[in-house]
Amino acid sequence: MGAVRRKIFQQIIDRRSCEPLVNEKYSSIDYLESRFWGGLYERCVWTRCTFRRFSMGLGTEFNSCHFVDCKFLTAHTNLHATFRNCTFENCEFSGTSTWGLVLEDCKISGTMKGMIFFGAKVPAKEQAILRRVDLSGVIFDMTDFRLKVDLSTVKFAANPGTLFIEGKPWGKP
Repeated sequence: MGAVRRKIFQQIIDRRSCEPLVNEKYSSIDYLESRFWGGLYERCVWTRCTFRRFSMGLGTEFNSCHFVDCKFLTAHTNLHATFRNCTFENCEFSGTSTWGLVLEDCKISGTMKGMIFFGAKVPAKEQAILRRVDLSGVIFDMTDFRLKVDLSTVKFAANPGTLFIEGKPWGKP
């Protein structure tokens, strides 16, 4: 069986004044140095897509979307967007920026490596907001939730990997 051919996509997608995208499906796309600026995505599915040096700008919203086997890679990948009722199944997050990330009623499985989530001690538009988020399927590697991220409604696995809260290892006083 032959290798899956990947599409490389390099473009700025400005959807600030467009109608929502609904029920769209995207597969095997490498979003390299691309940007989503604004817009609403509803019930869309991304499968085996890679987001590298990619930005989801302020005002970009994803409702009931599904990401399967996707990769969000490098420090220049910015998830400055709102995700509501979304699932990330077997996804890899590595060094991705979380400035302004909002996750509400989401479920994530896969890995998070070298990520930092900032809370209430940074300006409001830069805070990572996590409300009713299930991270029990995530294995963490050197990931830190710092500066008062509210984790009161976040579910973690009993043994989540190398995870830090306020700079202290998970489960340590």
